[in-house]
Amino acid sequence: MDRKFLTTTMILWCAIFCGNRQLAAQSFQTTDSQTTATDQLPVRIALLPKIETNNDVVQLKDIAQLSGGPYANRKRMSELDLSIEPDQPNRAITKNETVARLLLAGFQRSQFQIVGYESTLRAVLSTPPLKNMILASVAQHVSKSLKIDDSDVFVTVEQNQIDKIELSLVGAKTPNIVVLNHGDEIIGKKQVEFGAFVDDKLTQQFRLTVSTTVRIPIAITNRPIERGEILSEENIYVDKQNFTNWHSAKNLVNPDQWLGKVARRRLRSQERLRFTDISNPTPTKADMVVRARDRVTVVFNKGSLKITMSGATALKAGRIGDVIPVKNEKSKKTIYGRVTGRGQVEIGD
Repeated sequence: MDRKFLTTTMILWCAIFCGNRQLAAQSFQTTDSQTTATDQLPVRIALLPKIETNNDVVQLKDIAQLSGGPYANRKRMSELDLSIEPDQPNRAITKNETVARLLLAGFQRSQFQIVGYESTLRAVLSTPPLKNMILASVAQHVSKSLKIDDSDVFVTVEQNQIDKIELSLVGAKTPNIVVLNHGDEIIGKKQVEFGAFVDDKLTQQFRLTVSTTVRIPIAITNRPIERGEILSEENIYVDKQNFTNWHSAKNLVNPDQWLGKVARRRLRSQERLRFTDISNPTPTKADMVVRARDRVTVVFNKGSLKITMSGATALKAGRIGDVIPVKNEKSKKTIYGRVTGRGQVEIGD
């Protein structure tokens, strides 16, 4: 407890006990005057010589030591934000910038006093921690190989593994960490080989055990579906789910692969669709807009150029969207095109 507070309290109790009201009144006046004097003192702000941060915005308490003055003012000042230009890693935060920020926050010049390093404060942005570079390299590798977003890849690695790596810096340059010789088998807990590259040259290799989870969209039944029933948005919905085993996940149906298919067996409600669960519907004669040996019109597309040729013969029946062989009767050559309408096949873009 504060010695000054104890002394004042003892004098006050002695005065009351002894009946000396004048002494008690003097004690209260002394305490009030001391409190008023403290409130009127400016907050002392001592700028630090240097900080290291990866943030583009720092608070005043990060770059200076604050003392004295009213507690409320000191707390407000300590939480004020100051900006560092992200493209200037060694930019100085000056005393004048700090003063301007305090005045902008509504403080009077008499309420603070900046001491210490008068000219500038060097705010040096450190290189990204090795752990962050490793996690980012795995996430980028997995998202690229699986064609999913980086935000749907979750990677963890134990810090004690990171601490054992001594990363050599060539010419004080930050290396680029890259995953070496791995495909989608990184999913789950795996041993992964990494390479450190500087100016596109491999300078170092190391191995780590990483755990990777991916979140991918899959098709799920929202009610029981009978065998032969056509799949649609009425009986199927799409949900993103986490997987740590890619071999099981890749057998599940993607959202764009089930519409218009039919169930090969009876499906329960809330069942994940697998490729073995679905098939193309059996075509009917009405579905066939092109029949074998029909004369068809072939449309060649190349950018904005479109050429139409008649007199070709379809060698196979097809529905809209089917790719069928077509024979040019003049050249006797066979080409493949996509059925786009009744008696029409398109080739090209």
